[in-house]
Amino acid sequence: MKLHVIPTGFFKLDGGAMFGVVPKTIWQRTNPADENNLCTWAMRCLLVEEANRLILIDTGIGDKQDEKFFSHYYLHGGRYPVRLAQKSRLRARRGNRCNIDPPSLRSLRRSHTQNRGAV
Repeated sequence: MKLHVIPTGFFKLDGGAMFGVVPKTIWQRTNPADENNLCTWAMRCLLVEEANRLILIDTGIGDKQDEKFFSHYYLHGGRYPVRLAQKSRLRARRGNRCNIDPPSLRSLRRSHTQNRGAV
């Protein structure tokens, strides 16, 4: 079995909302906030390659929402849209074959599921 991490970019969310009751003095050591109290988070998918199966864990935030939706997440750091990033990395590893078994989703949050059907 081989595991491949597929980085798909970064986004920002409010640090207080992400860490809840944990004091900022504690979490800002490892996740420093900007002047708007936003912390940067990485988006990654995991591709599991086992025998003749490809299993994608999480599908990423996708591109199906409108501009207003994405303005709340401050997406950055992706070289190209998530769908193209996933396909190009798959092709680099598997030739032109990029048939993936149904994805496995860790949660039903937007950052994990919005890109269903992308590959």
